[in-house]
Amino acid sequence: MEKNWILEQPAVFSASERTAEQTPPPIVEEPSFPPPKSVPIAAEKPKALPKCRLTTVLAVLFLAGVAYGAVLAAGLEGELAGTLRLIAERFLAERAEADLQKVFLHTFVSCLLVGGGMFFCGFSAIGQPASMLLLLFRAIGLGMSMGNFYMTLEGRELLAALVLLLPAGALSGYALLLACRESMRMSGKFFRAMTGEEVFAEPAAGVYGVKFLIIALMLLAAAMADAGCAKFFQMLH
Repeated sequence: MEKNWILEQPAVFSASERTAEQTPPPIVEEPSFPPPKSVPIAAEKPKALPKCRLTTVLAVLFLAGVAYGAVLAAGLEGELAGTLRLIAERFLAERAEADLQKVFLHTFVSCLLVGGGMFFCGFSAIGQPASMLLLLFRAIGLGMSMGNFYMTLEGRELLAALVLLLPAGALSGYALLLACRESMRMSGKFFRAMTGEEVFAEPAAGVYGVKFLIIALMLLAAAMADAGCAKFFQMLH
């Protein structure tokens, strides 16, 4: 019996092995995970132009106008040169005895006329060249005054003239530069609205008015600075 069991044992194992080979291995299901959420990729915004580019261009234009006016005044000869010298001397004499209220009003009104012209140019679709011409006109006038004083006055008179001219001229020039910038921007909005590229928003006009109110306050400060310099000159005279 033991011999027969030993002989039959390989047959039993071979059957089980065949059964194991025929039976496919159990399928293990992999855990299902939710698909990853797609993260929206933000579209790259176009690079905006620097906000100070227009201001820089207008500042260069203003300084070029001042330089041109100074060179123009320095190049005058003959009777014109003599006339400019009389104007410079009269300027110092009037400031030495002038009423400070009149100095303030004259400076403020003259600056306000230029700024007001720029303000109204902003409501025109083609007002940009006019605004730039007003700024250039103001710059050339300031340059001619400085060149005239430099060529005709000497020593303390030249220093006094520059002290009287530069503080108010620099502050009013900066304010008018900002006025020209805002005028050109508003004019550009009107132009784009007329060509259908942009819809003009009514609040823009209100913001425009507030900005020019601030510019008017800057011009008021420039007139006060001019009157203050005149008072200081009178105290030293």
